[in-house]
Amino acid sequence: MESTHSQRTLELAQAESTDVAEVRVFRDFGDVPLVGAIELVSPANKDRPEKREAFISPCDYYVREGVGLIIVDIVTESSVNLHSLLVERFKERELPNEEISAAAYRPVIREDSQESDVWYPPLQLGQPLTDMPLYLHNGPCARANLDATDIQVCEQLKLTTDN
Repeated sequence: MESTHSQRTLELAQAESTDVAEVRVFRDFGDVPLVGAIELVSPANKDRPEKREAFISPCDYYVREGVGLIIVDIVTESSVNLHSLLVERFKERELPNEEISAAAYRPVIREDSQESDVWYPPLQLGQPLTDMPLYLHNGPCARANLDATDIQVCEQLKLTTDN
């Protein structure tokens, strides 16, 4: 793991229904392959081991298939960090169990092997969410403005925000 001022990176070597909140991005070239996904963690995703497994399994599949992935976890009712659970599947070291987190998984080919680079910026409660890169499979990188999306969802659901 490399550490810089406010960015942290990690390289991963790759060898039951629950609440689902996600955005999927498909490439429109006939066969419509999935090229990117954004998974938003809900309280139900974290409350029991089988629910956590139901959330992590598709994320594991996306990473192994080279699909760009962002996981956003701003649920504070549980201390379980789903990003850390996913990283542990790749036999990497344990990550700090941070209260809130976001992680972007970038598919890369190194020496004819599928791998993923992971970018996970530090997040703080009460602070704006950072923009996240959505690295599309065999394509460009898109920007996901998480803070603007969070504010829009809260307004639509008539939830209060600090903004």
